[in-house]
Amino acid sequence: MTALRNTRKYKFDAVEVEEKELDKMDVPISVVKQIENSESDLINYTEEGSQLVANVLLANDNRENNRRETDKSERDIRLKAVELESEVANAKFMEISCQWPIILKKNDALEIHEHLELQKNRGKLDQDGTSERSLLLFRFSQ
Repeated sequence: MTALRNTRKYKFDAVEVEEKELDKMDVPISVVKQIENSESDLINYTEEGSQLVANVLLANDNRENNRRETDKSERDIRLKAVELESEVANAKFMEISCQWPIILKKNDALEIHEHLELQKNRGKLDQDGTSERSLLLFRFSQ
């Protein structure tokens, strides 16, 4: 802003020099008035232009801040979904892990085979696309 004031001061000094030159040349008063009006208009346009540029910069900063807030909220939602999935997967892992000591204590091969098939089926349910993880991945990929 001080640069603008200094520029105006310089312009006003230049105007005084020009007025002295114009007085020497006997320029009509209407031309002098037109020059003064034009100078005033130019100063006003310069100030208005500076204000418009400042407004555009502020609007751009606002837009960027809104974008960052939106990105953060979406990232937080995805993080919570992944944490929930992790808890569910950990619970399933613990459930399956608890079954192994029981299976290993059995001596009957048929019972061991049945338990192994049961464990395989539980694993297949998680891999066939119906698991919560697959649904979450599908939903966040869109």
